[in-house]
Amino acid sequence: MGDLVVADASEDYQGIAEPSIILELPSEKLVAGLHTIALQPKLSDGLFLYYLLHTDSFKHFGYKNGTGLKIFGISWNSLSNFEVEFPGVLEQKQISKLLLRLEQLITVNQRELKTLRRLLNPGTCIISVKFFNLKRMLNMTYLINILSIVVAIEFFYIMYLETFATQSKRTGRVFDMSSEKLADKNIQTLFKNQGIYNGLLGIGIIYSMFLLPSMLLPIMIYIIAVALYGSFSSGNKSIVFKQAGLAMVVTLLLLLH
Repeated sequence: MGDLVVADASEDYQGIAEPSIILELPSEKLVAGLHTIALQPKLSDGLFLYYLLHTDSFKHFGYKNGTGLKIFGISWNSLSNFEVEFPGVLEQKQISKLLLRLEQLITVNQRELKTLRRLLNPGTCIISVKFFNLKRMLNMTYLINILSIVVAIEFFYIMYLETFATQSKRTGRVFDMSSEKLADKNIQTLFKNQGIYNGLLGIGIIYSMFLLPSMLLPIMIYIIAVALYGSFSSGNKSIVFKQAGLAMVVTLLLLLH
């Protein structure tokens, strides 16, 4: 760990003696290949030496001492002639540790800057906004459909109470009517007819959801209007919330959708 491998040949002067460093113990043996010089620093910190070989002063040295016309190279003898004043090993390690940390921070910031530029690209922004709007619309659609199904189930339940369980205790409790009134034939007839109407409303909601979405809002508004009329005509204000509470929520979501 801390060993360096230096390229002794390059197609340009800038690449002469370009170093690589081993920062972690390899799991297998490493062998320096052709046109490389292996360095195993004993009296200096390997990472410090790695950064030293990237300095302008060393690059200038390599430019002056490199040989060749098409392929430029530098020998170990030439490389060993590079002279520079070294601090102590402890200072070298502190300097190299700081430089490594700075290099890592620069790399992270460059990645974040690249991501930010990509996000700020007009085409990317448009796609992101469209995707966000599409996702929001899909979530809203799911919510509207779920609540609409609940409203339909509510009206099917009202149909059941009015048409099939007209004289049940639950029907009396829901509509706040005594068993004597529910036993009245005229009231039973009215309830059964009213039940069919409520069942058709439930069917209309399901039909609108899957086959004619444009009709869902008018149906919800109609439910609210009928509930308001029933509430004021009977004097029972709770009818609005019992019969049209969810319909109001669905109407609001449809208007915002």
